Amino acid sequence: MLDKELQRFRRYEKLIKKAYDNNNQKMPLNCPKCAFYQPDFKFRKCLFTRCPYKKDVEIFRHRPLKKDIIPEPEVSNMDV
Repeated sequence: MLDKELQRFRRYEKLIKKAYDNNNQKMPLNCPKCAFYQPDFKFRKCLFTRCPYKKDVEIFRHRPLKKDIIPEPEVSNMDV
């Protein structure tokens, strides 16, 4: 099951990269100028876990952001 999910993830990853390559995206000079840069993610700086431009940069933050900007899913009581 895990292998099938990993294959599906890799397939979607390739599709996204291909879509950006078709738009003639040039390699950015630094991460904040990249289309995949995510300043609101608490633990990462990039949409991907590996740089799609094959740069040797640190994707994961050394210190997480203090506040999570992306809201948590709402939890409701189903015992009513």
